[in-house]
Parts: sequence; structure tokens; C-alpha cells
Amino acid sequence: MNKYFATFGLGVLVVLGCSFKNTGEVPGDGTGDATDVPDVSSDVPTDGLDVPADVPDDLVPADGADAVPDSSGDVAGEDADDGWLDGWGRRVMLLLDHDDVPDNLVDFPALVHLSATAGREGEDVTFVFDELTDDSMRWRIAITQDDGVTECPVEIDSWSSSGREAWLWVGVPLVSYMYDTVLFLYFDSTRPDNTAHVGDTNDPAAELVWDPSFSGVYHLSEGSGPDTFDSSLLNNHCGLSQSDNWSAGRVAGTYAMDGDDDWAFCGDHASLRPEYGLTVAAWLDVGAYDDWNAAVAQQWDNGSNESGYWLGTISSGGPFVFWVNTVLDGWIETTYDLPTGEWHHVVGTYDGTAIRLYVDAVEVGSSATSGAINYDPLPYGFYIGRYHDSNEDSRMDVTADEVHVSGVARSPAWIRASFESQRDDFVDFGVVETP
Repeated sequence: MNKYFATFGLGVLVVLGCSFKNTGEVPGDGTGDATDVPDVSSDVPTDGLDVPADVPDDLVPADGADAVPDSSGDVAGEDADDGWLDGWGRRVMLLLDHDDVPDNLVDFPALVHLSATAGREGEDVTFVFDELTDDSMRWRIAITQDDGVTECPVEIDSWSSSGREAWLWVGVPLVSYMYDTVLFLYFDSTRPDNTAHVGDTNDPAAELVWDPSFSGVYHLSEGSGPDTFDSSLLNNHCGLSQSDNWSAGRVAGTYAMDGDDDWAFCGDHASLRPEYGLTVAAWLDVGAYDDWNAAVAQQWDNGSNESGYWLGTISSGGPFVFWVNTVLDGWIETTYDLPTGEWHHVVGTYDGTAIRLYVDAVEVGSSATSGAINYDPLPYGFYIGRYHDSNEDSRMDVTADEVHVSGVARSPAWIRASFESQRDDFVDFGVVETP
């Protein structure tokens, strides 16, 4: 168990409330009406910053970088308002490890795994399923900030009471690099369903986990059927070429593509074509390399007509490549010899000055370029596991999980925290508490 629980009375981090920008205040008793979903009628994400509009001015640097608070106000200690969510009978503390966060992160989606071997210490937290004994009780949870009452939005990626395992995404307004961020997970079978703040993928409450800079969030956890859904506010859902290739993934379930007749097509949405900022992130298990394969692609490459971006490979010998086509420089690439037959977290970014490739949170290559990303001619659309234009159609032997696309270039700190969170090495658990 983490050393911080032994000294919790000496001080914990006071974090911002768990209500996202432009969503209005969320009642803290778990019984209020569902929150209003922000207007996302535009296909274009917001201003591209990681900073929400309602963060106090003294937390926001002028250049829009990740916020750095005044450390004098970070330690709560005896001043912490350690309240209790009204009417709930049990909770457990969650600590997000600040050692995995090189800089403060705003509007961060943290992953909470519940199982017999969960979190950094591999702890048994199946007491949650001793209380919530049926899947129909999965909405009888709440996650709050450290005051114990201000609720955060929660997306249930997967839940199995009988299997005694669940994966939950939590929208955390501020994750500190200075102190462990404190949350509380409440669980109580006697409560009504907390659908104002907790939902399955595509439920209004669940979508609030993902701020408007996300244009596509694909968990690939459905486990059956011909579709995989976008968890973001933009609902850029995907259809699958086959409906029977579901398998265990890095996070919950995933979709395995054999390089023959398997892929996901996610439509031709403008929000998946950002111009001046881009992040493409995915957990990938590459089965084999081949010529002109793509794990994730929004591209067109037909002679002199080229446009878009993609993660993939150009030959059977590798290497793995991140490509971006800019209006000034055409195709720019950075490469890495990604091993086959094992999971890796792969991230490509473009910030208007350079493209960068990260593998397991380490920058492994970069190339300078500038200007807007070129989408002329218009790509055929966004694909997972397929490289497709008017004269080429290649499919990749790859299992993909947690494909996330953003209209901003995520920082190294964000990428590091995402890697640690999604490999379940970010959260420590306390002991069960009662009022």
C-alpha cells in the first residue's frame, strides 16, 4: 500500500472541482438531473489548449501551456474539507501518482482498473463487486475530488461483476506533478443509479470525460457486433469490416486485424482532419510488417496527389513510421524499429513546428516541418488497420487498442501520464471507509 496513506493526515492535494469547462455546475449528491452536454455542432475542436476556460487565471500560463499552481496552496492537511457524498455508505481513496506526471495536466482522462490485482501495487479491490454483485448495479458508483463531494464524470469502459473486473475512465480537471492527486470512489448497492455522472460509452455523462480537443476515442471494447464507438463528444463512430475478431486487449477488450479482411472505417469527418495540431495515440501489437500498411490512417497518397497523416509501415522489413503531409513540405516522416508480437503505446504528434514519435512515453524520433496539415485531395476517410486511397488498399496485421485522436499536440507529460495510466501503473488504493 502506498506510503501516502500512512501520512494522509499530514496533507493531501487540493485539486480543482471535477466539472469540465462549459458544462455547468454538477450537483454533488448523486441525485441531480443529468448535466447538459456542451454544444458540439461544429466539427472543429476548440482552441487546442489543454487548459479549460474555468481554471483560475493564476493557474494558466500566458502561452497556454500546462498550468503550474502556486505550491503554497497545494497541501491541504488539516484544512482539507474531507466531506462525504450524501447518502453513500462506502468509499475508497484513489491516489494518482505525481511521480508519473512531469508537469500539471488539465482535463486529463485517468483510467481506474478494478480487479484482484489492480493499480501500482497490484491490490485486491474486488470488495467493490462484493457490494455491487450484479452488472445492473454498475451505475451505483461515484468518483469525487478530494473534498469527497464534488463529482467527476465517469465512463464505464467495461464492467463484469461476475468476472470481478472493471475499467473506468475518470475526467480529472487537474492532475498535479507536485503532489499525488486524491480522488474518492464511492460504491453502494442501495443507491439509485448515478446516471447524472456515470455512464456507459456514448451516454451523456460518459462523454464529459473527454474534453472537446478529442475528436475520436476508440476503446474497441464492445466484444461483439459490427461497430466500435467513439467515446468523444463528436460521436465519430466506426463500422467494422468483420464482426467476429474481438479479443482481449491492453485495456479491457480490443479488435484484432489479420491484415487480410479486417479494418475499422470511422467516416469522413472534418474533426478528424485537424490542421495545426495533431495527436494520434494507440496501443499496438504488430503481428507482421508489409508494404504500405497503416495501423491508423487519414491519408491519400496517389502519385503527386498526397495528403493527410498515418501511423504504419512502408515495407515488410519495417520500420514503423509516423507520416504527416504539410502544405509546405509534403510528406514528413519519423521512424522507429517497433518490435512485433508485443504491446506498445505509440503516439505521433504535430505541433506546427515538428512531428514527433513516442513509444512507451519515450520520444524516439522527430522531424522539423511547419504549416497546416494538407488534406488536398480529401482523404477517403479515417481508418484503423487499413491504408486506402484511389489506387492502393493495404490492410495491416495488427491488434489495436485505445486509439485516441486529438486536434492538439499533447505534451510529453500528457503522453507519459497516459502511458502509465493505461498500463495500470498510475493509481494506488486506500482502504474501505464508511461514514
